[in-house]
Amino acid sequence: ILWMARYLEARRAGESALEATATAHHETWLPTLTAASAAGAAYGSLIVTEQRGLRDFGVIGSAGMLLCWLATFWTLPSVLATIDRFAPLERAEQGPIAKLRALSQGGLAFGRPFAALAGRSARLVTLLGLTLFAIGAVLTVRYVMGDPMEYDARKLRNDPSARRSEMDLAKLAEGVTGYVGADGMAILVDREDQVAPLRSALLARRDTAPGEKPFESVHALQDFVPSDQAAKIPLLFEIKDKVARAKKRGLVTDADWEKIERHLPPDDLRPFGLGDFPEDTARPFSETDGTRGRIVYIRPITRQGAIDDAHYLLRWADAYRETKLPDGSVVLGSGRAVIYAEMWAAILKDAPRAVVVSLGATILVVFIAFRRGRSVIAVLGALLVGVVWMVGALALFGVRLNFLNFIALPITFGIGVDYSVNVVQRYVREGSGGALTAVRETGGAVILCSLTTTLGYLALVRSTNQGVQSLGVAAVLGEVACLFSAVLILPAALVWLDRSRAARTARE
Repeated sequence: ILWMARYLEARRAGESALEATATAHHETWLPTLTAASAAGAAYGSLIVTEQRGLRDFGVIGSAGMLLCWLATFWTLPSVLATIDRFAPLERAEQGPIAKLRALSQGGLAFGRPFAALAGRSARLVTLLGLTLFAIGAVLTVRYVMGDPMEYDARKLRNDPSARRSEMDLAKLAEGVTGYVGADGMAILVDREDQVAPLRSALLARRDTAPGEKPFESVHALQDFVPSDQAAKIPLLFEIKDKVARAKKRGLVTDADWEKIERHLPPDDLRPFGLGDFPEDTARPFSETDGTRGRIVYIRPITRQGAIDDAHYLLRWADAYRETKLPDGSVVLGSGRAVIYAEMWAAILKDAPRAVVVSLGATILVVFIAFRRGRSVIAVLGALLVGVVWMVGALALFGVRLNFLNFIALPITFGIGVDYSVNVVQRYVREGSGGALTAVRETGGAVILCSLTTTLGYLALVRSTNQGVQSLGVAAVLGEVACLFSAVLILPAALVWLDRSRAARTARE
């Protein structure tokens, strides 16, 4: 888009296709390479995270940015030269195509309203932008200090309206079978003899935990097997014999006997073990190969909403993630609680790291590209304003960070700096007083670039998953904030500074 905008601008100025190609190459290669490198570095910052999916995302994004830049400068001139042979830009045409071409002869007009506003009210626009920046900075500090992470797991699932039939079926099943619960996490031990010490260790950990207990109870198939059966069975037979003799003596009425008889042990009563349970009873405690007795369930507390609260999930996961038994063996637990806890822990560690790497790489790329203090300050200042606006908007709209949308922060550094880089590069080429020209000409292409990116992010907002939706919202806020900072606040500030400098020079 940026290369085409400069090429068409040169053609409208009377240059030939070859001359316009050289002009577009010469004047856009550095700002577009800077923008692509910054965006690639922002995506690449995800490589430092611990999650493989995010690392792969970072590799794909950074490689895609640089390859698309290379493809543009390598192939686009040849494509345009071929098209120009069959449909020269100067060729006179009749009909609707000619009218459409005439309307677009002035180039991309998206930047003209911004240039008009920045030129007419430069000081007012700049002060308004800085005021919003100050408000955004306050909101940003409060947002960060107040822990911006999303701890409600319900807000990371599919939209309830999209799961209505599933939820209705779940309620119907509960009404038929009664609530049996599916929230317990399973722990698999290596040997049956580890179940008892594991249970003791877990219960001791539960009972000594401060505050709210990390879980409610521990269950295993061994719960249904009485202890000391060999000693208890003779006692049961003795009780049966005494009751039977009492019946013969008439000490027990027929009505009482009818109630008692069904509880008396059969004559062939013998000790039973894990293998004697019926299949439907043993199924929850059976492995796929039929092995029984090595699965232990740990049941969460029954507080409403506890299993959807990440704070509780972290405590629950810590309570059974790793347990050392008296014999020195270690039993590891997993399941949704541990997986979620690991994901949240990774975010808390990865998010600041990715943001720092992305920001550092972006600053380095800008310094290498411009090597001039004023230009670097202008670019990074516009980026800072946009990012603070973005985070302030997240705080204002109550959008909290999760393991999906946090990547919008490091990516915004790289993609958001794209817009100010191109505006400042054109301003530097035009010289003092060229800020409005930069917005009118290059700004139109910059706005179109942002629109295409914003439309891509808006597609995420339509996702049925609320985590993906929040990523789309955060990314759109970053796009809009950085765009307005680059094509409105930045040029207004440059116009104000240029006019102030010119007035000072005139007075001298």
